[in-house]
Amino acid sequence: MGFAIQRGATCAVVAVEEVIAQRSARRLAAMAEASLWVAGGLVVAQAAGLHVSRADGSPLVYNRENTYLPDLLICRPELAEQVLALYRALPVTAE
Repeated sequence: MGFAIQRGATCAVVAVEEVIAQRSARRLAAMAEASLWVAGGLVVAQAAGLHVSRADGSPLVYNRENTYLPDLLICRPELAEQVLALYRALPVTAE
């Protein structure tokens, strides 16, 4: 997950550089569009009654200064406890 976060930060830097140097917001608009698709998917999943949480079972928390979200679990409610138990059984790795 660390690679994805670093990659996202790199894309943000490149997008801002494009706005400043080229007066174009193509990359910035694409990042915003991708964010909206993810957020829309979460809304649809929750409205459909699916289980939506962090991989450790804690709720998703929005509107925070630190927007880091390293994991996400979306599944049928009847499978949530089983999937969470499998996640908890995974060995811990250093990032």
